[in-house]
Amino acid sequence: MQVVHSFGFETTYGHLSVYSVQPGQYLDRGCEVGSVGKTGL
Repeated sequence: MQVVHSFGFETTYGHLSVYSVQPGQYLDRGCEVGSVGKTGL
């Protein structure tokens, strides 16, 4: 998942097991975007 912020900043979340938001959804600061799972490694 990639999140686009103001001023051209972007954040990439590559290891989420559950996504709590949808593409294009606007978020407030501090909102949960997903959960990280356990791979056992």
